[in-house]
Amino acid sequence: MKVFVLLFFIAAANAKLLIEKWEMQVDSTYSDVKYSVKDQTYMTIDAHTLKAADDVVIEAAVYSKVDGVFNPFVKPEPIHVCKIHEHEDPLIKFIHDEIIKFGNITKACPVHANHYYYLHDFRVLEQDFPMPLPAGEFRVDVNASYIEGGNMRHVASSETYFKIVP
Repeated sequence: MKVFVLLFFIAAANAKLLIEKWEMQVDSTYSDVKYSVKDQTYMTIDAHTLKAADDVVIEAAVYSKVDGVFNPFVKPEPIHVCKIHEHEDPLIKFIHDEIIKFGNITKACPVHANHYYYLHDFRVLEQDFPMPLPAGEFRVDVNASYIEGGNMRHVASSETYFKIVP
């Protein structure tokens, strides 16, 4: 449900970002999730949690397509969603500030069972993004894990394919 955090790594200043495909797999014992892309630009996710968690850890990687093959481009450190507001990295702070404009995903910690989390019509605002990326094709892989009682359990994964055009 909190798999969007690193989608901010895909924006480019003065360019247009087009989402070509978004696939998600979610452990249905933890959350019921519905997601969609509108007009190749806006992402929406609605999640109803079924189990509680102390925190959610996001691990992501961005890949750039070169000569028909996706190669590693950016792989930041894992992010503890419930502590994202304490993060010192300016890019992570920017991501947090943008996400809360579109939903409640980083506002409610710990994660409660039978709670509704959402992100509606989320759009990367290219002109506000602090670092440009070159035009091209990219993929973002995101994995989310619940932490409960010190144990970590993988609960969701996502692949987003997009291109940045001048």
